[in-house]
Amino acid sequence: MCNDIELFINLIYMTSTMKKLQDYDIKQYLNCIKETQDWDKFKSILDIINLNNININRAIKEIINDDRFVKTITSETDINLKEINEELEKKNKI
Repeated sequence: MCNDIELFINLIYMTSTMKKLQDYDIKQYLNCIKETQDWDKFKSILDIINLNNININRAIKEIINDDRFVKTITSETDINLKEINEELEKKNKI
């Protein structure tokens, strides 16, 4: 069974943002994987946002605006999507 962070990171790589990056800029895609591969270093989704990776933050924004992803998150985790959206907006990362 995975934890909330692990599930969320897996969702990041299911977004069209990451799929396009994988197809068109493999170097940046691999950099994103490198930055997120150690799931244990993240205590919250805000820690992922604070990586300041524009591609990861775009994928996060895509997640919180996609009903399919939102349904998965709300049914399987305790992640606060409103807090994540506010943090992205506040930091203007995307």
